[in-house]
Amino acid sequence: MVDKNRILIVDDVKGNIDLLKSVLESQFRLQAALNGIEALKIANLTQPDMILLDVNMPGMDGYDVTDELRKSNQTKGIPIIMITANNDTEDELECLKHGAIDFISKPINRELLLLKIAKYI
Repeated sequence: MVDKNRILIVDDVKGNIDLLKSVLESQFRLQAALNGIEALKIANLTQPDMILLDVNMPGMDGYDVTDELRKSNQTKGIPIIMITANNDTEDELECLKHGAIDFISKPINRELLLLKIAKYI
């Protein structure tokens, strides 16, 4: 049996996590975090193959989480796709400047999400 790639989904809205899980659960092993602190703990413990990270979260936003992940030898190589309701070029540039490998706007397009994930893992 082939081991499924592990993806950590990080979003402060449980409904958004549930939506992503419904799209991805048949193809990947999934973990979820509702905030940045929890995401950092999970990423350091489990070293997922990819992180899908919401930008706009209270407290520690997606940019802060990405900055912290990139500082650690354990997590700096994990591909991060940032997901946000912000969808202009400035937002995409900001995501990439912080170390994300890609950017997806909400609402999520299922096909686009799967293609972008397949591109990196």
